[in-house]
Amino acid sequence: MNYVYMCFIVLILVACTTIQKEYKETSECMNYRNMMTAPMDPRAIEDLRIKCEKSQQKS
Repeated sequence: MNYVYMCFIVLILVACTTIQKEYKETSECMNYRNMMTAPMDPRAIEDLRIKCEKSQQKS
């Protein structure tokens, strides 16, 4: 029974590590994430979000 639990745990760990896709953080997205909590105009934050999305599509 212990063997079954160990195999199950190993399978879960392997599955979790292989599911993660490579995410490349762009400077626009870092700027957007840093400014999300800043007291800014909602329109300016929306512009930052759009710039982040466009920069990810380019990559």
